[in-house]
Amino acid sequence: MSDRSNGLDEIDVTILSSLSKNGRYSIKYLSDITGISKPAVKKRIDNLIEDGIIEGFTTKLNIKKFGYNLIFYSMVRVSDANHSVEVAEKLRDIKEIFLVDLITGDYDLIFRAFAADQDHLFEILSKAQSIPHVEHLFTIMVIKSLGGKSFEEWDSEEFNVKNRFS
Repeated sequence: MSDRSNGLDEIDVTILSSLSKNGRYSIKYLSDITGISKPAVKKRIDNLIEDGIIEGFTTKLNIKKFGYNLIFYSMVRVSDANHSVEVAEKLRDIKEIFLVDLITGDYDLIFRAFAADQDHLFEILSKAQSIPHVEHLFTIMVIKSLGGKSFEEWDSEEFNVKNRFS
């Protein structure tokens, strides 16, 4: 692990901000905008990965191009909370479900999934409901996805990103 005793510096923040906008930016481009050498950029990225600050690089897909027209969330009540992780693993085996989280409150899990249409939605929910220890599902539909925050939006003085790693 690298030494993060001084937190993230401006160069780290510039690299993270750039890669959060476009994970395909080249080392050369990052070198040009940060003013440091290509090997130094590579070393910093490697350190950010090693330190767990960068967890991976992903591609954002347009799910409609794959025939999925509905996005929905379902909260899951598990009959015995000791089985929550087991239920979550079985939910993740359903190909249309791409995110499962353990939550607090009246429900134990929440998942986000895609469906082609209402019949497909019913099929997915039926699969989820048939998992042992699933007691109840509460489902909500997304009518318009408005997006999330980028690193730049999250990187404010209020969150003190640079010093969070000290």
